[in-house]
Amino acid sequence: MKTDKEPDFFVFDRFRLEVELENHVRLYHQYATILADVRQDHERAKAQREVVAAEVAQEVRKNPEAFGLVKAQPKEAVEEAVLLDPRYRKALSKEITAKHAVDMAQAAVSTLEHRKTAISKEVDLFLSGYWAKPRVSTDAAREHMDEHRRNEAVTAFQSKHRRERNTDE
Repeated sequence: MKTDKEPDFFVFDRFRLEVELENHVRLYHQYATILADVRQDHERAKAQREVVAAEVAQEVRKNPEAFGLVKAQPKEAVEEAVLLDPRYRKALSKEITAKHAVDMAQAAVSTLEHRKTAISKEVDLFLSGYWAKPRVSTDAAREHMDEHRRNEAVTAFQSKHRRERNTDE
């Protein structure tokens, strides 16, 4: 979710590309750092979930009756008891939230990669004169003007000739 303080990755000023490129480097670093931080948080949440799973599994094996099991349960029954334990579910929820944060940060970094490409393409268009005023060589302009004058002369002659025919009738 974008807040008012977050930059809009999809908009940049094509007439200030040098500023956009400088800002882009800062933005990319900022979001790549955020991505690294949330990846670390995700790894910690994952490790914590694994610790909780091990602790709950140990408790289930020590006291299966407390978890509604009879003694000497197979491994699958212990795993199911772990999955149903509220502590495990809370740890799993935290891991899922941390994974979502990683995915969102990765999306921002990927968007910045595309933004970099878009800015680069804008620079290419600018350098190729894409937004420049059209220029015509003098020979081509002269030929176009001569053709335009001939067409005007023919049209004027045809109009005069039609008028004369209409007045004669």
